[in-house]
Amino acid sequence: MKRNQVLQLLKSSRLVFLMTAAVCVAVVGCAGKQKPAPDDYSGQARYAYEEGVEAYEASEYIEALKRLNFVRTKFPYSKYAALATLRVADTYFAQESMPDAIEAYRRFVQLYPTHPDVPYAQYRVGLCYYDQLPGDWFFMPPAYEKDLASTEQAELALKKFLELHPNSQYADDTREKLDIVRDRLAEHEFYVASFYLKRNQPRAAASRFQTLRTRFPGGSFEQRSMFLMGKCFLLLKDVPKAVSIWEELIVKYPNHPLSAAASEYIRDHRLSGATHPG
Repeated sequence: MKRNQVLQLLKSSRLVFLMTAAVCVAVVGCAGKQKPAPDDYSGQARYAYEEGVEAYEASEYIEALKRLNFVRTKFPYSKYAALATLRVADTYFAQESMPDAIEAYRRFVQLYPTHPDVPYAQYRVGLCYYDQLPGDWFFMPPAYEKDLASTEQAELALKKFLELHPNSQYADDTREKLDIVRDRLAEHEFYVASFYLKRNQPRAAASRFQTLRTRFPGGSFEQRSMFLMGKCFLLLKDVPKAVSIWEELIVKYPNHPLSAAASEYIRDHRLSGATHPG
């Protein structure tokens, strides 16, 4: 047999092999998706659920919701009803329809409180609120000037998750997000207190600074809050309170620039009761 004939035969054989393999894969695939018998309750539920998941993974969200809700109502006693309920919530989340997602995740937890995916659902509730945090855009007011209702709800949801599942695989991410949320809330509280101080309302400002310190102890706004609280008390002519809060600032944060400023002010104005470092 000539060399060209051999090469042609090998090519033909390889083509036949590839075509055969493709047909086999197609047959296996079709067999794997073969619709169960009408009386196979579990099989019918699984088949319908997998169709919903396929639609979800293809970003065909309307079709996914249709198929997954069909599983929930048609096969309520199968294990796929719980999974479909959870995937409905995931579908709303993927659509960025956060109120619907929150409701769906909470419905899952209420209906299936012992399901192993409950921590995941509760984590996602916090994530839904977190994803609704006000953003900063150059043409809009800063986030701390906006309504922070969703931020408050995010804090509650994230805190609740950590209380219930402190060792969850989602705990570290939740803690990071909770820190960001609490910084947002502290920033807003600081903004409101500073607003009162600028409007010559030192009593209201001092109250808000104290609320900030009580609610977010040790946060990034504590030093500024303590320093400005001292100024508020001076404006209110309550020198002992001003000195007391500044001394606390000096002791707690001895290397902070505002501690040096407070110490200098106490010294220069010979305020009574000062026990600052010499």
